[in-house]
Amino acid sequence: MAQYTYIIYDIESTGLNVREDRVIQLAAKAFGNDDATTFNTYVRADKESSPGAFAVHGISTDMLRDSPSFPAAFEAFARWIDEVTVGTPVLVSHNNFRFDFPILDAECRRHGLSMNPGVCLLDSMDTARQVFHSYSMGYMYFTLFGRELQGAHNAMADVLALEQILQHDTVKPMFLSTRILDQNYFHSMRPGNHFYNPQFHIYNGDTNAATGTRA
Repeated sequence: MAQYTYIIYDIESTGLNVREDRVIQLAAKAFGNDDATTFNTYVRADKESSPGAFAVHGISTDMLRDSPSFPAAFEAFARWIDEVTVGTPVLVSHNNFRFDFPILDAECRRHGLSMNPGVCLLDSMDTARQVFHSYSMGYMYFTLFGRELQGAHNAMADVLALEQILQHDTVKPMFLSTRILDQNYFHSMRPGNHFYNPQFHIYNGDTNAATGTRA
């Protein structure tokens, strides 16, 4: 049976256009490993945040002036993934297929970089649909813990909150059965210029990650 290391990650950006906007914060943690170091970096961008994006995350261009460039930040992230991974790394985020991985991938392409092709993908929105019939992290957090989610839309705070949600006894079995996509499958299933296909949101716990499903 395949062995996976689930990497919970989150991105803040200058806006919601995955082709044109820029990554300005990248944070991650190895799921379920309390001894694992976290990864968190702000990223210097060559584009201002839109008013809507700034209203959400509060990260200004001036705040990023001394932050690393995207290539430096990404290379550090890739090294960190290698350090914490046993088996196959699986990048997990909430809205991974529609936003986080597409904008990360677009930034990589812009700079002539690429994600290790062995890294697979999982979207926790699949799990949310199965357990809560809602995609809202705030709703999931309140339902499970009876309190409001604090610090939302800071990438590191979102990573830690998502890990709490996915570790909960009500959620964890479904999460660990949510299908995994390899990158080739993800790219092949993207219709035209769209970064999302409803077929991604299919629960399947019996088949193989190499073909876009779960072993």
